[in-house]
Amino acid sequence: MDFKMAYLKNVAGQSITFRVIDTTTNLPITTDDHANLSGQNSIDGAKSIACAGAFTEILASDNSHQGKFKYAMSQADTNGANLSFSFSSTTANYVCDDVNISTDAYAIGVAQTGDSYAIINDGTNGNAAIKTAIAGVPIVDRIRDTPLLDCPKTLPIPSSGTFVIAITLSLPASPDSAPTIAAANAAAASRSINLSSTTMSASGDIAYKVTYTADSTHAEEALVFTVSWTEGSVARSVSTNCLATKESQNVTDLHTALSVARNEPTGVVSAAATLSDKLAWMAAVMAGETDSTASATTHKNRAGDTIGTRTASDNGTVTISSGVS
Repeated sequence: MDFKMAYLKNVAGQSITFRVIDTTTNLPITTDDHANLSGQNSIDGAKSIACAGAFTEILASDNSHQGKFKYAMSQADTNGANLSFSFSSTTANYVCDDVNISTDAYAIGVAQTGDSYAIINDGTNGNAAIKTAIAGVPIVDRIRDTPLLDCPKTLPIPSSGTFVIAITLSLPASPDSAPTIAAANAAAASRSINLSSTTMSASGDIAYKVTYTADSTHAEEALVFTVSWTEGSVARSVSTNCLATKESQNVTDLHTALSVARNEPTGVVSAAATLSDKLAWMAAVMAGETDSTASATTHKNRAGDTIGTRTASDNGTVTISSGVS
């Protein structure tokens, strides 16, 4: 029986298991035979030596005998890379499995060869020095000490009513007092009147918040939010941008325009007609009657009214069609 489990070299407190078979039945024995067991161990192919560890029977879950036994290896038993155990019983007709195992010199959580090397813990070149060097990199300090001012990058201007966004600030350290905030457009015109307050309210551990409200009368423009505070009497500030846009309002207006019911056209739409009128004309052409002759194609709506005629001529080389009129 060969085991590839992680046994440790020259370490006490480990055990192996094996079966004892009754050769008269070729089945595991049904008695506790541990007192009659002994063993020999060959370490790395050397001459076998007597096993000095203890044997114990392993009962089944219902406490019945299953012919299974455990051998508690001594530390000396494990002092090799390859261990070969041969067990025997003084009881007649009882034979035991042989057990072959390999050991590993290393274990998780146990100091390994090299852990105590001077270079590892050296204050100039070792781990401690590396930690100190990383801590001293300016960008690391800047990342750790950078405040975070956050708000949506777009502010939808509603077609009616108002729309509110939150502006939040996270600081690396407690300020001397609550931060203040100002809002302005790209031309530096103040928009702070739209803030819920120019003093930010605490919303958590060194975190602050205000809101900004847009209404349907506001223009599309870029907004700049600037927060200021002092930390240890040192003045600090941070800014972020947001774009107030009527994009969603424009989409709503388009949807409304296209949702208006239209009568079928009774003639050709002009080049200056609205998009919805042009779409209505195209729908009428698709749904109505089309009459074609060698010289003209006539489009009619579903009521039979002519809504456009396209003439055609043939110069012997190509057929030329005019625009719809």
